[in-house]
Amino acid sequence: MAAELGISLSAVILLAASVAAVGQTLPEKQRNEAGQIARDARLHYVINCQGCHKSDGSGQPGFIPPLRGSIGRFLTTDDGRAYLTRVPGVAQSTLSDRELADVLNWTLLNFDRANLPTEFRPYSPEEVRAGREKPLSDTIKVRQAIVRSLDHIAQ
Repeated sequence: MAAELGISLSAVILLAASVAAVGQTLPEKQRNEAGQIARDARLHYVINCQGCHKSDGSGQPGFIPPLRGSIGRFLTTDDGRAYLTRVPGVAQSTLSDRELADVLNWTLLNFDRANLPTEFRPYSPEEVRAGREKPLSDTIKVRQAIVRSLDHIAQ
């Protein structure tokens, strides 16, 4: 549905932020489109991600990392941001780049809005495509290195 509307969740997020900055709200048609895109992104999450990451984004301790309360931190570094587009579930997904950008943005906003950088920039289909072209071969090792760097930044 998002592709049919010709607008991505990323674009809606940026538009909403711009409009909100001047104290206005989105026109009804764009609110409806944004709502449909968010519903589509949630549905894609349920079908493609929830089996491992759980409906609440809690993951499976020791096996599948949680999204809730942690995924937003990855956007504080370029390596962390790229990592999210290169993990196997994203890189090998049958979803389009636009659908994946919408799912990533939906996931960030719904599971870890509090940890998003103040200069949060939503994923674009082009950024997702670039990451998918370089899938990770050792996800655990790369994730551990990124988490160590994030912990170092936090100190």
